[in-house]
Amino acid sequence: MRRRAPFFRRPFLAQSLIRPLASGPQQKLRLAHDLMEAGNYAEAAILFDQLAQVAITRGFFKRAPHLLLQAGYAHFHAGNIPEGKDKILRGLRLFAEQNRWQLLDLVTDRVATELNQFGQPGLSQEIIAFSKSINSSKGENGQTASQVSQGIKTKIPPKCHYCGGTLTPGEIDWLDEYSVECPYCGSAVQENQ
Repeated sequence: MRRRAPFFRRPFLAQSLIRPLASGPQQKLRLAHDLMEAGNYAEAAILFDQLAQVAITRGFFKRAPHLLLQAGYAHFHAGNIPEGKDKILRGLRLFAEQNRWQLLDLVTDRVATELNQFGQPGLSQEIIAFSKSINSSKGENGQTASQVSQGIKTKIPPKCHYCGGTLTPGEIDWLDEYSVECPYCGSAVQENQ
């Protein structure tokens, strides 16, 4: 009688918790980023809105705030300021709900700077005030942006190779010493050599 080989479990890896988007949504995400680069903001806004809703519905809560922020930027550039403001505020609120305080601080600073450059200083101040009101409710366990930025590595590519999303230092998670997680699609992106 032939003996069966023993059953071996694969070791548990933290990377197995990372769920990248399926190929259909990832293609739609690539198209949305390409439309933004081409200046077709209205169509990009629609796609980012749809992708954010899919992310929320399917439980991709880590990706949803980034998609909402992109939808907000697309709406701003398309001339739909109220809708853009709503998407950005929803994205910032999701960061706070997830207790991602350091990312909330970093993103708020970046959004405020970009809104000033876009010619919306009043809206920039409104975003900062909104972020401060949310931050006042955080507990003692929240890190500040300066605590996080001390450990930031700098050899990341400017864009995700899979979806085309911008990889902003300080707003991404490192999976190991050589790869980062794309905040939009969840793919592991290797650092530049």
